[in-house]
Amino acid sequence: MKKPSLVRDRAPRIQTSLPVLLDGKVGVTKHISSTGILFEFDDEYVTGSQIRFELEMNTPGGPLKVMCSAEVVRVTKESGRSSIAAKITRQTLLVNEH
Repeated sequence: MKKPSLVRDRAPRIQTSLPVLLDGKVGVTKHISSTGILFEFDDEYVTGSQIRFELEMNTPGGPLKVMCSAEVVRVTKESGRSSIAAKITRQTLLVNEH
C-alpha cells in the first residue's frame, strides 16, 4: 500500500520586503502568498495565536493597504529576531482614493 504524500499544496510565494504593522510595531516580510506570510519581527508570538496586521504597498494605481487576520503556524529565532509564519484567514483591501 502506498503511503499518502505529506507534501502540502502551496500557493505561489512572492519574495518581497514590505513593512508589516502588528501591535503598533513594524516588521518586514520575507515572502507572501495568497494564503500565508513569513515576516521578521522583534517580538515573539505563540504558535496557534491569532494576529491582525496590515501591509501597505505602492502600486501603479496608488497606495494599497491590506488588513489581514491570520493564525501563527511557526515561530523561529534568527539573529535575535523572530521569523513568524502565519496562515492568512481573512484579508481586506483598502484603496486610498485621491
